[in-house]
Amino acid sequence: MTRERKEIRIGILTPYLTMGPGISVSECCRQRYQGWEVGMEIGDKIVTPTFEVYLDKLSDGLSLDSPGKSAMSIIGSTVPAERIVECLKGSGVIFARYSIFHGDSSQYSRKMPEEGGYSIDIPKSPAAVFKLLSHDGFLDGIIARDEDLIMDSLEQIRQESGCRVIATPYLREVLKTPPFFSSRIV
Repeated sequence: MTRERKEIRIGILTPYLTMGPGISVSECCRQRYQGWEVGMEIGDKIVTPTFEVYLDKLSDGLSLDSPGKSAMSIIGSTVPAERIVECLKGSGVIFARYSIFHGDSSQYSRKMPEEGGYSIDIPKSPAAVFKLLSHDGFLDGIIARDEDLIMDSLEQIRQESGCRVIATPYLREVLKTPPFFSSRIV
């Protein structure tokens, strides 16, 4: 008897997670590109025991429409990315910052992630992203917009793998707001 998996869409809005040929998600490999750690050649989905995680990858440049209909979007901390996240602050979109500034303020805007509209702060490590997107409890928390479930899951991930993904103080606020999805996204 096969069990139906739940579906969730996650936006991958940083080229640092989609660059680099021959890197596979299942291996959680790391590669250096112009001095930065990059890459999981992300397929269309990650399958867990409970979920099919569909990955909406950045293709035509970053814009206000980029988050689309994703339950959460992982985005960098470049100047254009920070502007978009800040413009969408209050929209209910859950943004996870994927950045070398993990745990600290951006060197561009001088803002802490929560000030700019990021709800989750991920270290710049493809393995950290994979651990997050393959953790059923975390995915359940994102779908349910349940702060306790998200926080418990982040603690489990930290204990199991040493991966320190941070929920920012803005998480509580964003979870209270139903997400706005652009009608221009199909």
